[in-house]
Amino acid sequence: MSSSRPSAVLPLLLLLSFLFTGCSSLHVATDWDRDVDFAAYRTFEFAASPEDEKTAPAVSNRVFLDKRIRRAVTAKLEPEGLRPVEAGQGDLIVVYWLHLRDVVDVYSYGYYPGGASYARYKEGTLVLDFVDRKLDEVVWRGWAEGIRAEVRHSEDQMFDIVRKILHDFPPLPGK
Repeated sequence: MSSSRPSAVLPLLLLLSFLFTGCSSLHVATDWDRDVDFAAYRTFEFAASPEDEKTAPAVSNRVFLDKRIRRAVTAKLEPEGLRPVEAGQGDLIVVYWLHLRDVVDVYSYGYYPGGASYARYKEGTLVLDFVDRKLDEVVWRGWAEGIRAEVRHSEDQMFDIVRKILHDFPPLPGK
């Protein structure tokens, strides 16, 4: 009798392990203008984040999310020698947005009737653009795909995502 119990628990454990590992897949990438001397930048400011019609209704805590993104970017840029300034004064203008889409994951765990379940959630991409004020051009872009939108992104979660995006900022000359 106890030998059948472990076999019934195994599919549930596999499902749970898949759910937790599937939620943590974050793809991060960057690109930049190789002709730009990033060492010349000393200041930055934030542009108003553009409202994405797919983001605004889905992220009910937009004001808190904006603050978390701004604090995370500032915390990463200040140690690199860039200081935040008022609008209209920065060498770089930081523009960011979060684009979300609906996702449905279907999980099957055997041939039993009703042996499938699903999860619905919003998943998205956070994009950070750095615009050179004088050139009026994007000189650096970083993004993270696979962000699972939650009602409450904690401060630590957002810092971790932004830290991963800005890991190699500023790019080294000749890289």
